[in-house]
Amino acid sequence: MKKIFFVIVLIVFLAGCTSKPMIKIYDEPISSPIKGEQKSFESVSEAIMSGAQKSGWVPTYIKPGIIEANLLIKEFRVKVEIPYTIDKFSINYISSENLDYDGKTIHRNYNRWIIKLYRYIQIELNNRYNEN
Repeated sequence: MKKIFFVIVLIVFLAGCTSKPMIKIYDEPISSPIKGEQKSFESVSEAIMSGAQKSGWVPTYIKPGIIEANLLIKEFRVKVEIPYTIDKFSINYISSENLDYDGKTIHRNYNRWIIKLYRYIQIELNNRYNEN
């Protein structure tokens, strides 16, 4: 009986364990144009804004080289900063609500949302600079 109780407690504990190490996107390269649009600060900014919007985030242009993006899903809120140049970009955590961030780990959904944001930004950048 004790073993069954222990197994049930362990399963409940593991099921409730939702924190994961926070993913960090740092200095991701932006490809050089092959054909089409000339790469510029403005075109990189537009691609990042578009990718953020398409992935469900609300981006705000702060100043050249800085975009802030917010995400609200149910009771979860996340704010990130996306610094960029014409050659690279990063996604930096600013704040969150209800994601149990402790300085190293955060709710696993954060990582999913950041990966989705990253992928959509990459898609927009690739669409602009790698058209054949």
